[in-house]
Amino acid sequence: MLRIILITSIILSIGCQKNSNLNEPTTTEDSKNQEKVIYGDDDRKDIYEVQSSNLLELSKSTVALIEKSKLKQNSDGSYNVTSTKYSDDYRLCSSEPFFEQRLAAFCSGSLVGKNLILTAGHCITSQSQCDSTRFVFGFAITEKGKQPEVVRDVYSCKKIISRALNNSTGLDYAIIELAEDVLNRKPLKVRREGVADTGTPLTVIGHPSGLPLKVASGGKVRSVKDQFFVTSLDTYGGNSGSAVFNSETGEIEGVLVRGENDYVVRGSCNVSNRCAEASCRGEDVTRIDVIRDLIPALEDDTELPPDPPTLPREYAVAQVIAIPDRNPTGILSSVDVKESVLGKKVSVGVDIEHTYVGDLKLVLVDPEGKEYVLRDRKGGRQQNLAGVFGENLDSQVDLKLLSTVESIGVWKLKVSDLISRDVGSLKSWKIKVE
Repeated sequence: MLRIILITSIILSIGCQKNSNLNEPTTTEDSKNQEKVIYGDDDRKDIYEVQSSNLLELSKSTVALIEKSKLKQNSDGSYNVTSTKYSDDYRLCSSEPFFEQRLAAFCSGSLVGKNLILTAGHCITSQSQCDSTRFVFGFAITEKGKQPEVVRDVYSCKKIISRALNNSTGLDYAIIELAEDVLNRKPLKVRREGVADTGTPLTVIGHPSGLPLKVASGGKVRSVKDQFFVTSLDTYGGNSGSAVFNSETGEIEGVLVRGENDYVVRGSCNVSNRCAEASCRGEDVTRIDVIRDLIPALEDDTELPPDPPTLPREYAVAQVIAIPDRNPTGILSSVDVKESVLGKKVSVGVDIEHTYVGDLKLVLVDPEGKEYVLRDRKGGRQQNLAGVFGENLDSQVDLKLLSTVESIGVWKLKVSDLISRDVGSLKSWKIKVE
């Protein structure tokens, strides 16, 4: 694919510095606009488009660096994300991929220990900046057209373990210790011997231009330098700090740090700068062998966070809530399920006291907001409803659908009484995972 001619009058003053000024510290605002580019075909994919189970697993341990001020905590422990329009921020042409999506991240990172994040040195330049940054897992589009407006897995910085941003060598990295251990996500493996050779196939996972998580395979090592190697990965500002993986082994080969200009002008708007696979300057990646001794080895290279309790597990809430009579809005009760249910059997238990259960409609809502009708005015004159949908209670929706839910977080039960006279209350309910 031919390179689009770069119009120098709009070269973005973006913070993933060229080699001439790597020693100069960058601000958070600078870091979110690091210079990268598309080589050949655009290989970036949203999570819902990724078919490889291995890539999906790696993506779960990739983190977005988001300013604390852009996150507002809710009463259920989740956070609302303040985002901006990608199309507006970069004055994009409507043909540009991901035109309709929204931005929030300024850099990317990866989990390399139970409480350690690997990122770029120009992303976190001081302890005060680290303190004002949140490390967010799951800022991703898991369903087409649905923006990640709410996130749950949010961690704060404890301290910078090690950091470098060196002009003469091009070395650029930071290792951050989080204030607490990360739950339900595996630390990623780093290459422990040797270094990637020219031609090594690569995959990058991160947040280009601050977008929700993207996976881009199809890159290769173009050349190997003393402290970094040059690649043909499709990356943008915001990918800075992204882990770069060996596409065959799944091990981290390095950290994405800088590259070519992102955008060029086309008429009155901007489009991605595109280069042939072997042209333009390439995208620079700090070599993992230069810094891997700073990253504690995982035991047998397979160390995982502490195992959760033995299956089955139950997440329950016991709180008596009166169900309003003849009110389709009904009541809503929430329970926080602190694990992924993907691929697992999920059932729903309820204990409802009511004088005529045929009046009731029960709807389960997953962490992504999708609704599942468990029961809709069934049971006639029967009094009270107690049991487990999927065991001794029949569900109107196939509960196997629940095992396809990827997001971790709050599940909700909506109970409404649609006919007048008979009344009752929700005494308790639970999500059972096995």
